Amino acid sequence: MSLDFDVIRPEELTEAFSRRRGRHVMLTFDDGYIDNYEFAYPILKAYNTPCVFFVTTGFIDDQLVPWWDEIAWMVRTSPRDHLPASEWYMETITFDEPDRQKAVKTLLKRYKTLNGGRTKLFMSYLGEALGTGRAPELIGEKLWMNWDQIREMQRGGMSFGGHTTTHDPGEPIPR
Repeated sequence: MSLDFDVIRPEELTEAFSRRRGRHVMLTFDDGYIDNYEFAYPILKAYNTPCVFFVTTGFIDDQLVPWWDEIAWMVRTSPRDHLPASEWYMETITFDEPDRQKAVKTLLKRYKTLNGGRTKLFMSYLGEALGTGRAPELIGEKLWMNWDQIREMQRGGMSFGGHTTTHDPGEPIPR
């Protein structure tokens, strides 16, 4: 297989921009999910392909369930077939798809419009209205790489950068 581009590292970016010709790509992953280590890293390493991983350090440190995953978990595990209209929504949200993706997207969109003072109330409301409660904290323990894995990947030629600490809007919600 022939590639029609060069995969570059962050330190090669300035030089790539200064060239008059050439096709360059930089591979990146965001957040620091464990699948980056378990699936992407072995393939990248096997093909000696550089990649940049932008990690959300607060999730690596505290192994939290991020708000977007928690909303998806609540909707997908809910025994209910809809979310009734409320102060948060003017209309009922019906769960008509097998994976409930439309409802998840609707709730994520709503969450992003809230100021920080209302996000905790919204998450509590969802847990109660959906009959699921909040996502178990142990889910967070299975989502993220740890610092030893990140150091191993760095020794293996991968690059790292900071994405954010808590991925605002919507910081991880303390219970």
